[in-house]
Amino acid sequence: MGGALLLVGLTAGGLFGYSIAAVNEALRPLNDTFTLTGLAHGALVSSLLMGALLGCVTAGRLAARYGRRSLLVWSGLLATAGAAVAAAAPTLQTLVAGRLILGFAVGVTTSVAPVLIAEFSPADRRGSLIACYQLAVTVAVLAAFAIGSALAVGGHWRLMLAVNGLPGLLQAGVVRVVVPPWMGARHPRTETSTAPGRAPAETAGLVRCLRDPSLRRPVVVACGAALMSACVGVGAVTYYSTFVFGIAGFHGRGSAEVASLTVGAVNTVATVVGMWLIRRFRRKAVLSAGLTGIAVSLAVAGWSLWASVRASTGPVTVAALLAFMACYAFSVGPIGWLLVAEVLPRRIRDRMAATATSMNWSANLLIALLFPLAVGTPGDPARVGAAFLFFSIVSLGFLAFTRGCVPETRNRSLTSLEAELTEGVGGPSGRRRPTLAPHDCPVDDPRVTGQPRADRCCQAGHARFQSPKPLPTATVSLPPVTWNTSPTRAWW
Repeated sequence: MGGALLLVGLTAGGLFGYSIAAVNEALRPLNDTFTLTGLAHGALVSSLLMGALLGCVTAGRLAARYGRRSLLVWSGLLATAGAAVAAAAPTLQTLVAGRLILGFAVGVTTSVAPVLIAEFSPADRRGSLIACYQLAVTVAVLAAFAIGSALAVGGHWRLMLAVNGLPGLLQAGVVRVVVPPWMGARHPRTETSTAPGRAPAETAGLVRCLRDPSLRRPVVVACGAALMSACVGVGAVTYYSTFVFGIAGFHGRGSAEVASLTVGAVNTVATVVGMWLIRRFRRKAVLSAGLTGIAVSLAVAGWSLWASVRASTGPVTVAALLAFMACYAFSVGPIGWLLVAEVLPRRIRDRMAATATSMNWSANLLIALLFPLAVGTPGDPARVGAAFLFFSIVSLGFLAFTRGCVPETRNRSLTSLEAELTEGVGGPSGRRRPTLAPHDCPVDDPRVTGQPRADRCCQAGHARFQSPKPLPTATVSLPPVTWNTSPTRAWW
């Protein structure tokens, strides 16, 4: 099972990473072909994000109806079709339509694949498997930068976009072969947890879940983690790295592309380091350290771009952005997706994971669409520096959110996390209930199973559950009963 989940993460992450970075190196030849304005520039980049947003919105219902396995297969084929349409586009409108189709497939994949991996992976390997998904994203981004740099010399933007169809075919084939049907089957609806007059948990939307005290905290943590992955400014660096480094002083085509490749390489190496950190240290501590580094590096990058009007600070900007990518890759990148897949209760996991992922894509869409408008065309270094300073302040806000709201999930089963985040915070009545201890086993807990508490734990190494002591009983002494067995008297 672990090998199948690993292959699913690698192929889904490859499709995600290559799709979001493929257009970065194609912007210059596309500008020569279609003469892009600032608005058209942002629309071309954000078209994939708009399609991904639509895919996330519908992924929860599609997964509940057709199953995750079928959905991943069809999303891979749809991504290949969208890449073919974009590569053969005769006009800018057709190119945007192809990117929309590709984005819809990517949005469905990012909503379904991490949840599938987290639900069926063991607790001690769940973090590593999700980190492998993030590693595939970073390797695909680096591959997109390298292929784009090689093909940009001759202006072969069509070939750049056509290569985007290969990860989709690979995902469809791998999921079809290695994922058994029972693993990706749709979940049956259960109405047992639905209170009278309340919508079923599987069909409840975001507002209904936030109104339910037992679901409020996991939903807030999942949505906050999804927004964290986008709102710290990684989209501005990933989508517009060549553009930003050109503003920083690397005006030559080769210099800006080498800087972009360096960003991709640092992202990949830091993700490998993050896989080790997630297994070794507490995830909340790793996330806090990464957010601190992100805030500091963005502040330095913003200051250097602000001061570049009076002095040449290009190397400082590049070093700060490389530090930003390193901090993001080992902390927010993998842990953000991991939290979305871990903290949600099973009865709302598909629907709310899709909602949280749609928030991530919405934030990415706004950043991709508004960033070129905010910095101007051609870009003003002072305005780019102000944008990075804004992202630095946002990162500090997410640091406070992490310290105050995010639970520790390392080596915790999904059942114990659900018991802590739902029963521990408050039930439907709003009253606070006791939580499970960090090392207690939830399988024999009556609050989870609805059965009487057992005398032993289900696994070795966990705390032993003890049966409640019996109530004292009163004893009554009665005279002994004697039976008359004399043969002289008949029984009648």
